[in-house]
Amino acid sequence: MRNLIKLAVVALAMAPLAAQAQVVNFGGAVANTCTITVNTGGTLASDAGNNNLDSTQGGGSAGTATVVSTGPDFDLSVAATAWAGPSAADATSATFDVTAGPNSGTGVTTLALTNAGSNDVDVDYFATSAAGFTTGAYTSQATLTCSE
Repeated sequence: MRNLIKLAVVALAMAPLAAQAQVVNFGGAVANTCTITVNTGGTLASDAGNNNLDSTQGGGSAGTATVVSTGPDFDLSVAATAWAGPSAADATSATFDVTAGPNSGTGVTTLALTNAGSNDVDVDYFATSAAGFTTGAYTSQATLTCSE
């Protein structure tokens, strides 16, 4: 009887097993996205005549941001969205210099992002007043927008 059981076990071990295969499908998509992270705010400083408040004067500094995009088809735009202080800037004087890598220019309000991935961006702000800015604290905001 023991020999019969051993023989049955050996026969089962040698018997071919039926193999079965199935295909597992995968799918996915990459969304074209753009995210902006503000790293530092900028600082406005005045010139000697108090006619200009901007981030490039001595004591001023650019605001910085990191823009991460999945493709090179994005434009980064900047616009002034708020101004507060004892006196107003001239209506058409708020201009920007947006710099990302080799792309820049004074008065630039839209910048084409030519590289997918991470782009470090500097934003300079310029405001003028023909009458001169009066003594006091000033603040402004610039909104960065990334769009296709």
